[in-house]
Amino acid sequence: MKSISKTTIAITTIASAWLTASSQVAFAQQPNTARNPSRAAVTSPVNTPPATVETSPRGHQELIGTVVRASEVLGKDINNTVGDKVAKIDDFLLDVAGSRIVHVLVGSGGVAGIGEKRYLMPPSILRTDAASRATSVTLDKERLTGAPEFNPSRWDEYSMPDRISEVYRYYGQDPKVWLNRTETNRAAASRIELSKASQMIGSAVKNSRDEKLGSIDDLILDLESGRLVQVIVSSGGFLGIGDELSSVPPRALRYDINGKHWLLDVTKEDLAASPHFKKDQWPDLGDPTYVTGVYRAYKVEPYFGSQPRTAQDQGNSEADLSVTRKIRQEIVARDGLSLNARNVKIITVDGAVTLRGPVSSEAERRTIADIAKQYAAGNRVENQLEIKAESKKF
Repeated sequence: MKSISKTTIAITTIASAWLTASSQVAFAQQPNTARNPSRAAVTSPVNTPPATVETSPRGHQELIGTVVRASEVLGKDINNTVGDKVAKIDDFLLDVAGSRIVHVLVGSGGVAGIGEKRYLMPPSILRTDAASRATSVTLDKERLTGAPEFNPSRWDEYSMPDRISEVYRYYGQDPKVWLNRTETNRAAASRIELSKASQMIGSAVKNSRDEKLGSIDDLILDLESGRLVQVIVSSGGFLGIGDELSSVPPRALRYDINGKHWLLDVTKEDLAASPHFKKDQWPDLGDPTYVTGVYRAYKVEPYFGSQPRTAQDQGNSEADLSVTRKIRQEIVARDGLSLNARNVKIITVDGAVTLRGPVSSEAERRTIADIAKQYAAGNRVENQLEIKAESKKF
């Protein structure tokens, strides 16, 4: 999965609309508990009205950032900037219905898991190196000693607005940012659930006819913006599409607390006709065009912006202008690029870069995206470059 293996994750602050409704929203335990019947009662997003595209605090549409597979980072160490181990990633606490990563669950101390303490972190403070895949944080191990600890017996609390605020503010993150990234017509439900990524992976997926569609193979995460972008379902070859994987929007899934499986409201034929790929040929799962196709196949409106940015959207801060200048300078200095490639539009807003315009080949498209990722905050690059064979090289 080349697009993901090259990534560098820099996570921005996230929070939730729950902060405005603490008295109205109750939360339940993870999916392997039997106490909460509300999971089966939630209306499937396939049949709900499209969600409103979210915007950032500046009013710009939310973009897909850098994505990774949950299986690539679960269990991995988190080092500080000088290479000392601070903790390891134990799990991700997810709001599947809202397509969100709420907390990162980390462990620190102890020997072979004995005596280990577990803490909650916002995903926004993590960084992942593209080459080594090592995850780091600008945080000393001592800082964890006063951090909010995780206690399984208090699971309900970790979804509550006050608790979320406590965790985020301890690490210097402002949870109020979530107020600007709210699904305004999200499907009404009496409860919003948290699920563990580790428990989701391997779980069965069935349809409303109780027909098995497969199992969850992996989860695609955009850590920088706290998003669960896609759920990857393995059908094991019994749908007539071979041993291939299917991409599914999180909002198309709901948990059946009685059957202990995830429900996807499609037929076997629908799933076979929806976007899928071979296990050894992963697509660019962070490509907005591809992800939009996945969401639309299941009648789920993408949470990220679908309207292309224009030059008028260019950020006016010195930091944004500097990013655009540096990318332009490196593109111009790169030998062998076509004239069109040297003149692509580069738009930087809040550190996120959008690339637009024609290039002569897929190689040029990748080259320019790789250059942009060197300077974009958190590797946030939306590649809208189009291949046009008539472009001429110098």
